[in-house]
Amino acid sequence: MLAYIYRAKFVIALLVAGALLLTSCYKAPVNPDPQLQNYFKQEVLDKNFVVTLATDSGVDITSAYAKDTFVMKGTTDTSYNNGPMIAHTDAGIFTGTWSSNTNGYFDYSILTIDFDAPYPDNFKFFIRPWKFTSKADFPTLHLAPYGVSTDPKVLTMQRL
Repeated sequence: MLAYIYRAKFVIALLVAGALLLTSCYKAPVNPDPQLQNYFKQEVLDKNFVVTLATDSGVDITSAYAKDTFVMKGTTDTSYNNGPMIAHTDAGIFTGTWSSNTNGYFDYSILTIDFDAPYPDNFKFFIRPWKFTSKADFPTLHLAPYGVSTDPKVLTMQRL
């Protein structure tokens, strides 16, 4: 009987600890900053961008995108945190999607790029979540892979 009471207390303690852990990790989504939303809408969406620097593991691959133009399209969704992406290249027009801050914080610090298959091999470089490394000279987009500190990639895109 004593062993049964001990086990019951142990199970209850584990359940309470688990519940506390789960509820303490919850972060409520932050509402978008209207100033950042407006700036992103006016300076980035529906504008042509070109790659001015692309490095992969220290190797400059910028020339692979020398004639390419990229456009993150806006939508009727007033959150301005996702939409279609279009790439104009010598090989044709390629479509995909972009999204910003799928982590619940709408501070436009993350940009996820994806392209629909088939796409040129060199587009694999773009397909990932990126973090903004600087916003000092916006609308130049300074990006590095998000969530991977050991991935030595750099992407800089300049608005035309």
